[in-house]
Amino acid sequence: MAPAHTDRMRTERGFDRLVNFSDAVVAIAITLLVLPLVELASDAAGEPSGQGALERIFRENGFQFASFLLSFYVIGTLWRGHHRLFEYLRDYDKIVLRLNMLWLLTIVFLPFSTQMLGESSSDPAANALYVGTIFISSLSLFGLELWVRRHPYLRMAAEDPGVPGEAGRADHDPINGRIWVLPTALAIVGVIATVFPGVGLWGMLLLLVVGPVRRFGVNQDK
Repeated sequence: MAPAHTDRMRTERGFDRLVNFSDAVVAIAITLLVLPLVELASDAAGEPSGQGALERIFRENGFQFASFLLSFYVIGTLWRGHHRLFEYLRDYDKIVLRLNMLWLLTIVFLPFSTQMLGESSSDPAANALYVGTIFISSLSLFGLELWVRRHPYLRMAAEDPGVPGEAGRADHDPINGRIWVLPTALAIVGVIATVFPGVGLWGMLLLLVVGPVRRFGVNQDK
């Protein structure tokens, strides 16, 4: 049985509400990403037909579409990390709650920084805002994982019912610290975006290697 801790806030309903609230915020944020594109479509609808309006929208707003796709991928990646971590939690405390709220703050801010990046992809400030938002988001996830690793009472035990995957294996730690890969990649992207602002959005494509690097590290541990 887990020891008593004064900072524990756990009730079964409270933990479910925390997870459900987080998922709802992510769902809203990822939906907000498409609103600027919807506005472009609304503007095109007012133009005369047969004038190549759709082609013009894609040609003149290519970076907005690219930033939308990139941010959709980024939020999905961040949510997968959050989901993977919370799959193995059975308790939470004030630190978990505060770090989770910081993570949600960055998620809801990301549609704004995405819009700024799409409109000013060669602006160092827009690049820094975008990379900084994701960097803080990934750091908050990393902090959550470190806190959970150092406070075992927050985690499911191997013998607990419903432990997913291979968590019961003695040589396998599902909370494996691999989240550090994302902030490291973002630090590299941030340097590139600052030193070479003309690279703009394309430097963000380095984020696409985060998933394969994490999976390779996990496979090496098996």
